[in-house]
Amino acid sequence: MFSARIKDTDEIIEADELKVLKNIKSLEFACVDKNCNIPLIPSSYNENNKKRPFFKKYKNQEHSPKCSYSKYLQFLQIGKTRRLTDIEFEKLEYPSQLIISQPKLKEMDTTTTSTLPEVESKSTRRISNGEFAEAAQSNRKVTSISQIVDYFLCCPYNRDVELDLLGTKAPYIYQFKKIRGANIDQYISNKIFYGVIDLNDLDSLIRTEDSLLIKLHECEKWEDNPRSLFFSKKRINPYFLKLNKSELTNNKISRILSERDTVLNQSKNDFFKNNKKKGVEAYVFFLGRKPNIETPYVFEAINGFVSFRYAKVIHPEREN
Repeated sequence: MFSARIKDTDEIIEADELKVLKNIKSLEFACVDKNCNIPLIPSSYNENNKKRPFFKKYKNQEHSPKCSYSKYLQFLQIGKTRRLTDIEFEKLEYPSQLIISQPKLKEMDTTTTSTLPEVESKSTRRISNGEFAEAAQSNRKVTSISQIVDYFLCCPYNRDVELDLLGTKAPYIYQFKKIRGANIDQYISNKIFYGVIDLNDLDSLIRTEDSLLIKLHECEKWEDNPRSLFFSKKRINPYFLKLNKSELTNNKISRILSERDTVLNQSKNDFFKNNKKKGVEAYVFFLGRKPNIETPYVFEAINGFVSFRYAKVIHPEREN
């Protein structure tokens, strides 16, 4: 499980936050569904742990039969292999809205929610003939993109449900954009962009006084590299993800860098063990602003909405 509730405060905690959370041993965690409320154990959160942090239940305890979060996790497992049926999906409380947890953060650029019209909040989904139909109301509001990314990865055949990103509403399939190519006109701000992070230890992370720059594997183009004995191709103008420190707390910066290190270690370990799975990569996902004319190869993350995954991204729509 990658989410839990702090018993004393009822605050929902993402497992990825465990590595920067203070006094973990003094906190008691429970299932996010209060009607279930079984205790949970934080795991794999020490600095030297190579797995992604998670919560586990005690061996002698099980979730309540009516636990909505447990059912959600079960449906995520089913969603990896096939499209969920209408009846199954009616029981699935998927993350449908991203909100900012603080009352007010520093002003974002004009491409965000302030210029968007009001839209009714009822969720919709696309049915097989391409039309839209009313679906079970999903009011799962989340304050990070972690659960949104998990749904995107685990339910590739059900990406036609609506996702509200700080007021920008569209089906999941249109809210995510793979970084590729050099034409900046193909990108629209306030989408969740994703790309493979650079595995080079030397220049893959650039620190400045005002920002952090995370280098991506994606670039403008690849050219032949006859001077190299090991690499037949070389990158021209790699893309970068820029994190503005003015929008981030120290804890959020630490959490982001810790997540990055975790997926880097997973990728390198699999590579050197010669069992790297086909299509599994170290990805970064982020709600972002598109590159501009002055910096055509730099994306900017919005308010630290960043999440890393060592995973395979399935695109069933391309298989049809």
